[in-house]
Amino acid sequence: MKHLLSTLGASLLLITGSALAHEPAKPATASLTSLSPAARVAALAVDGFHAALAAGDTEKALALLAPDVLVVEEGGAERSRAEYASHH
Repeated sequence: MKHLLSTLGASLLLITGSALAHEPAKPATASLTSLSPAARVAALAVDGFHAALAAGDTEKALALLAPDVLVVEEGGAERSRAEYASHH
């Protein structure tokens, strides 16, 4: 009886865990058409920047940054494209 209750409890935990799981996140780019033209340009630039980084194309990624960009990451900030490029 004790073994049966343990098995039943474990089964309920598995069922409950999968029933409460979240659906996978949908990409943010799915809503680009609902953005204003200016916001769409910015979103496409951000997507291009991340795609260039993922492809290892540093030159293209840096070209998408303004010379006076402010990049905030990992608790610090780079205050220009040159500063960002100096250690990425």
